Amino acid sequence: MFRRRFVALLISLCALVGISGVLYAQMESGDRGIPPVDSSGTLEITGVHVDVSGKDGQSARYEGWRVAQRQGFKAFWAKTHNRPISEAPTVPDSTLDDLVSSIVVEREQIGPNRYIADLGIQFDRARSAELLGVGGDVRRSVPMLLIPVLVTGAPRRRSSFAIRGSAPGPSSERLRARSTMSA
Repeated sequence: MFRRRFVALLISLCALVGISGVLYAQMESGDRGIPPVDSSGTLEITGVHVDVSGKDGQSARYEGWRVAQRQGFKAFWAKTHNRPISEAPTVPDSTLDDLVSSIVVEREQIGPNRYIADLGIQFDRARSAELLGVGGDVRRSVPMLLIPVLVTGAPRRRSSFAIRGSAPGPSSERLRARSTMSA
Protein backbone atom coordinates (compact mmCIF):
# COMPACT_ATOMS: atom_id res chain seq x y z
CA MET A 1 0.00 0.00 0.00
CA PHE A 2 2.80 2.40 0.94
CA ARG A 3 4.70 1.54 -2.24
CA ARG A 4 1.67 2.28 -4.43
CA ARG A 5 1.25 5.72 -2.82
CA PHE A 6 4.95 6.44 -3.24
CA VAL A 7 4.87 5.55 -6.96
CA ALA A 8 1.73 7.68 -7.50
CA LEU A 9 3.37 10.61 -5.70
CA LEU A 10 6.55 10.22 -7.75
CA ILE A 11 4.62 10.13 -11.05
CA SER A 12 2.59 13.19 -10.03
CA LEU A 13 5.75 15.07 -9.10
CA CYS A 14 7.38 14.26 -12.46
CA ALA A 15 4.26 15.41 -14.33
CA LEU A 16 4.17 18.64 -12.32
CA VAL A 17 7.83 19.39 -13.07
CA GLY A 18 7.28 18.70 -16.78
CA ILE A 19 4.21 20.94 -16.99
CA SER A 20 5.91 23.73 -15.07
CA GLY A 21 8.86 23.62 -17.48
CA VAL A 22 6.55 23.97 -20.46
CA LEU A 23 4.69 26.85 -18.82
CA TYR A 24 7.93 28.63 -17.94
CA ALA A 25 9.10 28.37 -21.55
CA GLN A 26 5.86 30.04 -22.66
CA MET A 27 6.34 32.94 -20.24
CA GLU A 28 9.87 33.89 -21.28
CA SER A 29 10.57 37.53 -22.04
CA GLY A 30 9.93 38.87 -25.54
CA ASP A 31 13.36 40.54 -25.71
CA ARG A 32 14.83 37.74 -27.81
CA GLY A 33 14.65 39.30 -31.26
CA ILE A 34 12.39 37.54 -33.72
CA PRO A 35 9.77 35.58 -31.79
CA PRO A 36 9.66 31.82 -32.45
CA VAL A 37 5.94 32.02 -33.26
CA ASP A 38 4.00 33.19 -36.28
CA SER A 39 5.42 36.55 -37.34
CA SER A 40 2.68 37.36 -39.85
CA GLY A 41 1.70 40.26 -37.58
CA THR A 42 4.86 42.16 -38.52
CA LEU A 43 5.42 44.70 -41.26
CA GLU A 44 8.85 44.46 -42.87
CA ILE A 45 11.04 46.71 -44.97
CA THR A 46 14.31 45.29 -46.31
CA GLY A 47 17.44 46.69 -47.92
CA VAL A 48 18.05 49.60 -45.54
CA HIS A 49 21.70 50.56 -46.09
CA VAL A 50 23.66 52.27 -43.30
CA ASP A 51 27.25 53.51 -43.16
CA VAL A 52 28.04 54.97 -39.73
CA SER A 53 31.20 55.72 -37.77
CA GLY A 54 31.67 55.93 -34.02
CA LYS A 55 34.29 55.85 -31.26
CA ASP A 56 34.38 52.02 -31.47
CA GLY A 57 32.71 49.25 -33.46
CA GLN A 58 29.97 48.54 -30.92
CA SER A 59 28.82 52.16 -30.59
CA ALA A 60 28.93 52.52 -34.39
CA ARG A 61 26.73 49.42 -34.70
CA TYR A 62 24.24 50.77 -32.16
CA GLU A 63 24.07 54.10 -33.97
CA GLY A 64 23.71 52.26 -37.30
CA TRP A 65 20.69 50.39 -35.98
CA ARG A 66 19.17 53.69 -34.81
CA VAL A 67 19.69 55.21 -38.25
CA ALA A 68 18.24 52.07 -39.87
CA GLN A 69 15.10 52.34 -37.72
CA ARG A 70 14.59 55.95 -38.77
CA GLN A 71 15.25 55.23 -42.47
CA GLY A 72 13.16 52.06 -42.37
CA PHE A 73 10.16 53.85 -40.89
CA LYS A 74 10.34 56.62 -43.49
CA ALA A 75 10.79 54.12 -46.34
CA PHE A 76 7.86 51.97 -45.21
CA TRP A 77 5.64 55.03 -44.71
CA ALA A 78 6.51 56.25 -48.22
CA LYS A 79 5.85 52.79 -49.66
CA THR A 80 2.39 52.47 -48.04
CA HIS A 81 1.32 56.04 -48.90
CA ASN A 82 2.84 56.15 -52.44
CA ARG A 83 4.66 59.33 -51.53
CA PRO A 84 8.33 60.38 -51.58
CA ILE A 85 10.47 59.61 -48.53
CA SER A 86 11.00 63.33 -47.92
CA GLU A 87 7.30 63.69 -46.95
CA ALA A 88 7.46 60.96 -44.29
CA PRO A 89 6.99 62.12 -40.69
CA THR A 90 9.92 62.17 -38.28
CA VAL A 91 9.32 59.91 -35.29
CA PRO A 92 11.38 60.09 -32.06
CA ASP A 93 13.73 57.19 -31.28
CA SER A 94 11.80 56.27 -28.13
CA THR A 95 8.65 55.76 -30.22
CA LEU A 96 10.58 53.77 -32.82
CA ASP A 97 11.89 51.47 -30.08
CA ASP A 98 8.28 50.57 -29.27
CA LEU A 99 7.27 50.15 -32.93
CA VAL A 100 10.20 47.99 -34.09
CA SER A 101 9.86 44.32 -33.20
CA SER A 102 13.23 43.24 -34.65
CA ILE A 103 16.15 44.15 -36.85
CA VAL A 104 17.24 41.58 -39.43
CA VAL A 105 20.89 41.71 -40.44
CA GLU A 106 21.18 40.98 -44.15
CA ARG A 107 24.86 41.90 -44.49
CA GLU A 108 27.18 43.75 -42.11
CA GLN A 109 30.80 44.79 -41.74
CA ILE A 110 32.07 45.99 -38.38
CA GLY A 111 35.36 47.84 -38.25
CA PRO A 112 37.27 49.36 -35.34
CA ASN A 113 35.20 52.56 -35.57
CA ARG A 114 32.82 52.02 -38.50
CA TYR A 115 29.66 50.05 -39.25
CA ILE A 116 28.41 49.27 -42.75
CA ALA A 117 25.32 47.10 -43.16
CA ASP A 118 22.20 46.24 -45.11
CA LEU A 119 19.40 45.69 -42.62
CA GLY A 120 15.76 44.74 -42.59
CA ILE A 121 13.39 46.34 -40.09
CA GLN A 122 10.28 44.53 -38.80
CA PHE A 123 7.54 46.65 -37.24
CA ASP A 124 4.92 45.28 -34.88
CA ARG A 125 1.61 45.56 -36.75
CA ALA A 126 -0.53 46.21 -33.67
CA ARG A 127 1.68 49.06 -32.44
CA SER A 128 2.64 50.73 -35.69
CA ALA A 129 -0.41 50.24 -37.92
CA GLU A 130 -1.87 53.66 -37.18
CA LEU A 131 1.39 55.57 -37.81
CA LEU A 132 2.25 53.60 -40.93
CA GLY A 133 -1.25 53.80 -42.37
CA VAL A 134 -2.04 50.09 -42.64
CA GLY A 135 -4.75 47.96 -41.08
CA GLY A 136 -3.80 46.69 -37.67
CA ASP A 137 -4.92 43.85 -35.49
CA VAL A 138 -6.37 44.55 -32.11
CA ARG A 139 -3.89 43.63 -29.37
CA ARG A 140 -5.16 40.72 -27.37
CA SER A 141 -3.96 39.28 -24.14
CA VAL A 142 -1.55 36.37 -24.09
CA PRO A 143 -3.31 32.97 -24.19
CA MET A 144 -3.75 31.46 -20.76
CA LEU A 145 -4.02 27.83 -19.74
CA LEU A 146 -6.40 27.19 -16.86
CA ILE A 147 -6.08 23.83 -15.14
CA PRO A 148 -8.71 22.99 -12.53
CA VAL A 149 -7.34 21.25 -9.46
CA LEU A 150 -9.66 18.94 -7.55
CA VAL A 151 -8.78 17.65 -4.10
CA THR A 152 -10.35 14.36 -3.08
CA GLY A 153 -9.71 12.03 -0.22
CA ALA A 154 -10.90 11.20 3.25
CA PRO A 155 -13.43 13.51 4.89
CA ARG A 156 -11.99 16.26 7.03
CA ARG A 157 -11.23 15.26 10.59
CA ARG A 158 -11.53 17.46 13.59
CA SER A 159 -8.35 19.17 14.56
CA SER A 160 -6.20 17.21 16.98
CA PHE A 161 -5.68 20.28 19.14
CA ALA A 162 -7.97 22.93 20.54
CA ILE A 163 -7.46 26.06 22.56
CA ARG A 164 -8.77 25.39 26.01
CA GLY A 165 -11.41 27.73 27.21
CA SER A 166 -12.33 28.84 23.71
CA ALA A 167 -15.46 26.74 23.32
CA PRO A 168 -17.93 25.56 25.94
CA GLY A 169 -17.58 21.92 26.80
CA PRO A 170 -16.54 19.58 29.58
CA SER A 171 -12.85 20.60 29.45
CA SER A 172 -13.62 24.33 29.81
CA GLU A 173 -15.96 23.63 32.74
CA ARG A 174 -13.18 21.68 34.53
CA LEU A 175 -10.79 24.62 34.04
CA ARG A 176 -13.27 27.05 35.53
CA ALA A 177 -13.79 24.77 38.52
CA ARG A 178 -10.03 24.51 39.13
CA SER A 179 -9.50 28.26 38.88
CA THR A 180 -12.28 28.99 41.44
CA MET A 181 -10.92 26.40 43.86
CA SER A 182 -7.37 27.75 43.79
CA ALA A 183 -8.47 31.35 44.29
